[in-house]
Amino acid sequence: MKKIILLVVSSCLFMTSCVSNTVFDTGKNKVNTYKKVNYSENEVKQRKIQAKELAKDIKEDFVSSNNKFAIKLFKELNEENINVFISPASISMALSMLYNGSEGNTKKQISDTLYYNNYDMKYINEQYKNLMGRFSKIDNIDVIISNSMWINKHYEVNDDYINTVNSNYNSAVYNEDFNDKKTVNKINDWIDISTNGLIKKMINKIEPNTIMYLINAIYFNATWENAFKERATKKDNFNNSDGSISNVKMMNQKEGFTYYYDDEINAVRLPYKDGEVSMYAFVTKGENNINEFINDLSKNKLDDYFNSFKYYSNVRVKIPKFKVEYGIKELKDVLINMGITDAFDPSLANFEQINRESYTTSVKHKAVIEVDEKGTEAAAATIIEENTKSCQSEEEFKPEFIADKPFFYIIRDDRTGTILFMGVVNKL
Repeated sequence: MKKIILLVVSSCLFMTSCVSNTVFDTGKNKVNTYKKVNYSENEVKQRKIQAKELAKDIKEDFVSSNNKFAIKLFKELNEENINVFISPASISMALSMLYNGSEGNTKKQISDTLYYNNYDMKYINEQYKNLMGRFSKIDNIDVIISNSMWINKHYEVNDDYINTVNSNYNSAVYNEDFNDKKTVNKINDWIDISTNGLIKKMINKIEPNTIMYLINAIYFNATWENAFKERATKKDNFNNSDGSISNVKMMNQKEGFTYYYDDEINAVRLPYKDGEVSMYAFVTKGENNINEFINDLSKNKLDDYFNSFKYYSNVRVKIPKFKVEYGIKELKDVLINMGITDAFDPSLANFEQINRESYTTSVKHKAVIEVDEKGTEAAAATIIEENTKSCQSEEEFKPEFIADKPFFYIIRDDRTGTILFMGVVNKL
């Protein structure tokens, strides 16, 4: 039996003082290159209009399905005392490319796990095409999504499948000799460049009978709308989930933010420039445990939180500078637990639209995030391998978000509601 490998290179989130107007140029027969593009004032205006128009074409039910999958997956991966960080958008997009090649019960299991309900394939592909188009147009923030298909030239893959993934996911297609050790370097180089150097090496070798790698990479680069002043960053204690205490650099500011609080949590929205995408951070009050909060989370509860944020003119925010590198994480067992079983079984897998003897052996994901005074840098990768076979006035209430203990965070496209990244910091 032949193998299919799905690598999801989720994203790079990078906050610096110069983040806009950079794009990846993907070619059919070359590794991605990272270029800086200077748009005219009129082009910038047109891109903003296009981004907003494309947002209208991204349907609420599709976003809801993706976010349900995101929350369920994160809860499966969450562990006490471990820093977790993933790009669910990257993982679901890579699985959707694989979904295009599935049939029968394999197709149903992937659909059920991704909450695709009764959506037809054309609808799903159009939604991802619109999503990719929107993110390519947002000004002052780079969300660059790259897809690639690496095919072992010694095996045949259905041309219709290749054309579908190429046209809907803008996937580069590479036909390579998988017996040549240089192919490993070519794949790793593609991931390296597609994540702007944040993810250097996803694979060490190519196993025999591997027919194909499907790879998704997301690069995100943005600055805070309200940057933290470096002179306000001070050393302070962070109370780790295992009971230990770390002395870390804490960023501080008091500014106008949208904010939420109840008896159990405080939460703050930290927007990136232009307000299209934001980080939402949640910290529990008192003895409440952040992991219990996560385990109790649902898509509806999260929507209720998002809808309940209220603007305050002076919110005190204290949050650590941090860097988390998560992975390389094998998602195979997690996805099996979530209901995708046949895809990994060579006797049951049905990927006839790819190659009738293929099955999936591996889904690998890696993600990196760094948060500082200017912004955030993050990267993630996923690889799928296919083988053959309350009411108080602000004068009375002083809102504050103090993340001196474990906290949960989400990076979200506020116009469509799409969750790009999710993470929890348990220990620094």
